[in-house]
Amino acid sequence: MAPKVEKPDTPEKAVNELMVNGKTRRLTDQQKQERKDAHCEPFMANKDVESFVQESNVKAILDKLLGPDKDNRKLAAYIVKKAARAFLTAVFIAADREGGIKDLQQEDFTDANLPITVKEAEDEDDTCLRVCSIGSNQTLPYFSGWREISQDDYEKYQWAFLAPTFEEDDFSYEFHQNLRLPFVYLPNPKPDRGYFGKVLKLGLRIDHQRLTSFEMNPKSKEKHVEVAVKFMNTDNSMANSDVKKFYEREKTTLELMRGLKDLHLIRAIAAYTKGTSRCFIFPWAEGGNLDTFWRTDQSDLDENLVRWALDQMTGIAGGIQTSQ
Repeated sequence: MAPKVEKPDTPEKAVNELMVNGKTRRLTDQQKQERKDAHCEPFMANKDVESFVQESNVKAILDKLLGPDKDNRKLAAYIVKKAARAFLTAVFIAADREGGIKDLQQEDFTDANLPITVKEAEDEDDTCLRVCSIGSNQTLPYFSGWREISQDDYEKYQWAFLAPTFEEDDFSYEFHQNLRLPFVYLPNPKPDRGYFGKVLKLGLRIDHQRLTSFEMNPKSKEKHVEVAVKFMNTDNSMANSDVKKFYEREKTTLELMRGLKDLHLIRAIAAYTKGTSRCFIFPWAEGGNLDTFWRTDQSDLDENLVRWALDQMTGIAGGIQTSQ
């Protein structure tokens, strides 16, 4: 007999259970920090947002949180069409206690208003905080009357529902330092390290990439593809100006190589900044690059291996010549 699976008793728990990288209760503080440093914090993936924010499910949640009401169907339709992520954030922090779910439509608050930031009042005599969309100075009436702790919670947890999607036509991204990226944490017992940084093997959710020219297939039953993420060294051992210069130079080179689509050249998926982090994403190559192969491979040196190596080096040289 199959074990009985208990359903979450509250909507916020149901949302929490869908979080990728969300099982952190048994992790040590060090393990949590490792995941944060690897940009693998909890987030809700696109497919789960779509499947959860269906009109029938949203209507059932509204009936449970607000009580049965004829206007709930209209509000559910509004949420599905315009405010899925705003709604999920409100549910996650139990904002129904602030009227934060009921007022979504009334205050015309949508996903387009995200992300938000809590600011100090402009008037020195005013002790109230103001909530605005990032990049705007216009106060959002949706948050008027909320307790400060609820405003802070919304600002903090909204990022779990805003993970970006990597596009074929975009290469360079500048992310807010608090944005959660669509990476699945994978153990890295011995990550490759060098003077300029480290490389981690991570999972990129397949529903957060539209990379038509890359052949990346998930392993059986997995919802992610394996990628290599290069984190540039940004600690005190390198001058900040040197990091920026090297990042910009490498970004320019990798973007050029990406456009060539040469089989012998590494094609980067994306380059991104996140706070002080400077990173590059590549498809994961089992066995590593040619340099790794020569250092670790134990095969006998025969005619076929020599011919293969010469073909690889000729191809790389040709690709480099094309990129000049």
